[in-house]
Amino acid sequence: MEDIDYIETFSPTAKLTTLHYLLTVAATRNWFTYQLDVQNSFLHGGLHEIVYRESSQISRQRENMIFWLHKSLYGLKQASRNWFATFSKVIKKPGYIQSKVNYSLFT
Repeated sequence: MEDIDYIETFSPTAKLTTLHYLLTVAATRNWFTYQLDVQNSFLHGGLHEIVYRESSQISRQRENMIFWLHKSLYGLKQASRNWFATFSKVIKKPGYIQSKVNYSLFT
């Protein structure tokens, strides 16, 4: 059943101007830059709401079953929002501050 935030999706991406600025500062100051790719990132975002999936959407081997999901799956509308909420919570702990202009930028 669709709930209040079902149609809302939030998948922040870095703005190209922010990336250009970051690389310009790094080159000017001779900083090393690293790129990180979290494999299966959406699967690390916990679900804060009750979500059920039919077995046909998960596994063809278990027909006529319904699963109660505790973690996000690719294809869920909540997946990107939940992953970013998890990431933001972790990155803010050591003191990083989220930009109000570009939500994907933490300083």
